[in-house]
Amino acid sequence: MNQSLLTTSLYRKLLLPLFLFSCSLPVFSQQPKDLVFGNGMLMTGAPGTDNAVYFFSGVNAGMDAFVKIKGRSDAALTLIDIDNSGAGYSGSFQPQIGIGTLSAATSWWMEFEVSFVRTGTSQAASFPEMHASAIDIDGNGSAIREQIAFFGASSYLLESISSLTVNNITGTISQPSMAGIQFTGPLTSYAGMDSSLLDVIGTTRYINTNMITFRIGGTTTGSAGSNDRDYSIRFRDLSASSPLNTLPVTFASFTATLNSNKKAELHWTTAVEMNTAHFEIERSLDGIQFSSQGIVLASNNSNSDRNYRFTEELGLMSAGMVWYRIRSVDQDGKTMVSGTRMIRISGNNNKAARLSLYPNPAIQALSITIPANWQNKVLTYEIVTIAGQVVNRVQRKNSSQTETLNIQSVAAGNYFVLVRCEGQVISEKLVKL
Repeated sequence: MNQSLLTTSLYRKLLLPLFLFSCSLPVFSQQPKDLVFGNGMLMTGAPGTDNAVYFFSGVNAGMDAFVKIKGRSDAALTLIDIDNSGAGYSGSFQPQIGIGTLSAATSWWMEFEVSFVRTGTSQAASFPEMHASAIDIDGNGSAIREQIAFFGASSYLLESISSLTVNNITGTISQPSMAGIQFTGPLTSYAGMDSSLLDVIGTTRYINTNMITFRIGGTTTGSAGSNDRDYSIRFRDLSASSPLNTLPVTFASFTATLNSNKKAELHWTTAVEMNTAHFEIERSLDGIQFSSQGIVLASNNSNSDRNYRFTEELGLMSAGMVWYRIRSVDQDGKTMVSGTRMIRISGNNNKAARLSLYPNPAIQALSITIPANWQNKVLTYEIVTIAGQVVNRVQRKNSSQTETLNIQSVAAGNYFVLVRCEGQVISEKLVKL
C-alpha cells in the first residue's frame, strides 16, 4: 500500500466518526489567530458532489477541519475548486463555484458545513468565540451580486460604511428552523480578495461552536454569462484583530410582545458589551425597509448581563405585521444588528385563545401569532398532517408574540398547526402550496 492510500485509510478510521460525535472539547488560544486552510484532501464521495467530505489538516494548533458539501439549489451548480489557495486572501477558505450561462434573473447557492476536531482524533474541538468573515462580497460589474449566508451565529458586524445588504433568512438543508444572516454584495467588481475593503466584508460571531453551516452563491438581475465566482471566508478564533477587532455586544436574548394596551414591548439582554455607545430600535412594516424609532443608552462596558426595555404605542396602527430589530452602535461607529422579531396587530378584539397564521396558504415561511398570555413562555410548534403525523416540530423557550417557521421542505397539502403551552393546545388549519 502506498503512503497516500495509507494516510487516507488512517484518517477514514480515525476521523470520519466526527459526524457521530456527541461531546465537544474546548480549544483555547492565547491570542487572536487566523485559521489556515490549504491542501484540502477528498475523504468521501465524488469530487464536488453533494455529501462529499474534504479534510484540511492543521488549520490551527492541534486542530483539523472537515468541510462537507451539504447540497445546492440547482443541479447545474458546480464546484470548480474546494479551496483556490493560489489566489485571494492567504489562509482563508476559498471555494470556487460556477453555474454556467444564465438566461434570466435567478439566485443560486451551495451549502457547506465545516467541523473542527482535535488533530488525529474524532473529538470535536469547540471555540469559545469564533468569527467568520466573508471577504470581498462583490459583483461582476453588470448583473451579478454575490451572496453569502451564515447560520446559527449569535450576531453579526458591519463596518460603519458598508455596501452590503443584510437579510434574515431561515433554514438549512438539515435544520429547517435554523436562523441565518445573508450578506448580499453590490454589483461593483472589486479586484482580488482584499481584507482592507471594509465596505464589502460581513462578519458573523459564534459562541461555543465546533460546527458552522454557510451558503455561498449569488443572484442576478437578468441574463449573465461567465458565472465562475471566487469566495473567501476568513475564520478566526477568539477576538479578531483590526480591522475586524471589536464586536460591540453579545445579545443573550431579545423578545417583542404586544401588551393589552396595544403597546409593543421590546426586552433584550446583553451578556457582553465592549465600548458600546447606544442601541437603536428599528421598525419595519414590510420586514425589509427599517427605520429608527428610538435610542436606548448602553452600559458601555460590561461582562455581566444587562437588561434593557423599550416600549412603543401601536394604537393608531391598523391590522398587520410589524418587525423590530436592535442595532448596537459602538464608540467607533461600528454597528451590529440583532435578529428580527415580529408582532402581529389584530383587526378585531376577539381575545379567545386562537392562532393567527400568515400567509395562509403558505409556500416557504409561516408566521404564527399566539395568544397574549402565552408570550414569553416555552411553546412547541407542530405542523401535523390530516392523518396526525407530525412533519415539523420546533420549540421556543421564550416565545415572542409572533414566531416564523421555515416550511419550504413540507410537501404541498392540507395540515393543522398545533401550538402547545403548559398542557394546553390550540390549532389552526394550514394550506401548504
